[in-house]
Amino acid sequence: AVAPSDATVPASAPPAQRRPDIVLVTLDTVRADRTSLYGYGKETTPRLKQLGASGVVFDHAYATGSDTQGALVPLVSGRHYRDTPHTTKEWPRIRDEADLVAERLKGAGYVTAAVVSFTWLRKGRGFAQGFDEFDESPWSDRHPERESNGEQAVRAAVAIHRKLSAASAPLFLWLHLFDAHTKYIEHPGLDFGSGESGLYDGEIAFVDAQLGALVDAVNASTRADQTVFVVHGSHGEAFGEHGQTGHGNHLYDEMIRVPLLVAAPGSSAARVADRAVSTLDVVPTLLDYAGLSTADFPGTSLRGAVEGQILEHPPVLAYVGRRVALIDWPLKLIASARDDRPDRLVLFELAADPGEQRDLSQERRDDLRRLDELRKQR
Repeated sequence: AVAPSDATVPASAPPAQRRPDIVLVTLDTVRADRTSLYGYGKETTPRLKQLGASGVVFDHAYATGSDTQGALVPLVSGRHYRDTPHTTKEWPRIRDEADLVAERLKGAGYVTAAVVSFTWLRKGRGFAQGFDEFDESPWSDRHPERESNGEQAVRAAVAIHRKLSAASAPLFLWLHLFDAHTKYIEHPGLDFGSGESGLYDGEIAFVDAQLGALVDAVNASTRADQTVFVVHGSHGEAFGEHGQTGHGNHLYDEMIRVPLLVAAPGSSAARVADRAVSTLDVVPTLLDYAGLSTADFPGTSLRGAVEGQILEHPPVLAYVGRRVALIDWPLKLIASARDDRPDRLVLFELAADPGEQRDLSQERRDDLRRLDELRKQR
């Protein structure tokens, strides 16, 4: 809210509470079950786990899609990719008429900045709308699909944070870290096994160290006690589960279940384990902390859950190609469109079958019909 002018404030009125700084960190291609925060047997993410111990971790968080476009556009638009105005190219441009989160925050008095590590996330593709500073140097200096650029990204983010913290306005900073995406690079001192899967774990550990460097810098600043951290994965990565590799070709959990946590001033450690949430909830959460309305966004603010309230959340949707998944925890429906026949439907009970090996569509017809109807209504 905008503070009234001095002339309208009674002499006895207390000062208005300052809106918090917001730091959003996107961990590209990091799946939840490969992080120690979510119980992985290898200590890949000690810094993410440490941050989670001071905030709220969402155990069943899902990306909006398993492809890069479907997963990243909603982080700035607050809407599914298909509902965000964009061109039709493979790597589209977000159209000017799209109302992005940085524009709303800037309009509310925030100073806004982003550091991006992937070639598509550029000014020319519309991602810079609303940002006072938009740093593309990590990917312009080091090609993200051939070499690592996480350290450069964090140095840029720390420099921007230091610079903009000198202003009195609240700060919104978005850092996108790409390194866990292929091509996987071996990092000295981070040995998690051989092969692509081991290298992927090492990349996650490297990205985790970069997250830690940013958190340390923010916590060493004068604004540490007024900063909200929101950290999440963009989408996952498959390594042969369900006969798939990579991402962007299906909606099994290895491709869309991601880490998501919120650590805010005064928040206590907790986990939300009885609801599925979505990266579509990121934008409403940011706006809620900024004191702005979230009414016209399809996602749900997670702030209430961070402050100890019971989270009410509708089923979660994810899309890729001609497939849609609906997660009404612990049930998950995947519908695949077919040209000449009805959609193919499969149903999983994730609590008992986290690997999605047993299709229950024939055994639980009532649940199948209910979730399919919810899918069609959304």
